[in-house]
Amino acid sequence: MESELKSEVARCDKNTQVSALVEIILTMISLCYAEMFIPNSTGWRLHLTGVRSGFERYDLANPHEKVISQFFVEELDYLEAFGSISSFTSSLRRHKPISQHATSDDYFKEFTEALYDITVTERSRNKAFRAGKILVDTDMTLWQDKLTRSYDSVYARIDSTPSQDITLQIGLKSVLKAQYYACLVYSYQALASDLKKTVAIPPLVDCLYNEIIFMTSCPTESVSHNISFPLFILGTASQLYTENQVVIERLFTENIAATGFSCNSAVLQFLRDFWNATAAGSAQNWIQYARDNEERISPFIVF
Repeated sequence: MESELKSEVARCDKNTQVSALVEIILTMISLCYAEMFIPNSTGWRLHLTGVRSGFERYDLANPHEKVISQFFVEELDYLEAFGSISSFTSSLRRHKPISQHATSDDYFKEFTEALYDITVTERSRNKAFRAGKILVDTDMTLWQDKLTRSYDSVYARIDSTPSQDITLQIGLKSVLKAQYYACLVYSYQALASDLKKTVAIPPLVDCLYNEIIFMTSCPTESVSHNISFPLFILGTASQLYTENQVVIERLFTENIAATGFSCNSAVLQFLRDFWNATAAGSAQNWIQYARDNEERISPFIVF
């Protein structure tokens, strides 16, 4: 990838360097997504590295490529958000949006951004802790307020979008609630003190479970792709509940069959490993379990 970038850009004149780099980055993004359809493939991670490499060479300030620049930022952040969940060694950083106007009509983009922010913050706090710094308790109301504002904004957007399909709107609102509860649970898992986790997570998990059951009963295509992250978070909080585990396995299997995203098989395998480890010992935080076993566990992207 590095040699291809160097040779491709080097042999182009200045006027065509940008288009050559754009083509390479778009190819890497396409390959990254393509790998997600291949069972047991971890190639998406290699191509994501390629996207990062190309992105570092791309001039985001190019006024003639503003839409493309915005698209690259959105795609990289999207892939980073769901691919960084199982990564603890690579550095993470947020990229500033080029424009407030997104290139996609993804209703749940704000939650993707929040998810990535939570992950970046968790990695940063862990790094500081390992360096011997004393960590101040996270003010979880700030995260809850941020997620609630996103929820209200997206809900209003769904409501204001003209649609003749009432079932679709109901499905989207259900997905929204599931994403909201999943991000709330994840924020507490990643950033809260043990005491706050004990108090806050169980009722949120109950809400998440009920919403997932409801949303999977909605016969809309909008549900299929957007169930993966809520389902994963529910799985991480169900290590002591075998009945939930059965439901989660079934829904993940059905989801993989419906979407073709075989990459979620690795997600399900991680959950099984986590459940088995918990059954053999005491309950633990899945993030620490994944961190401790990163070398052994196959990297996964929740998609």
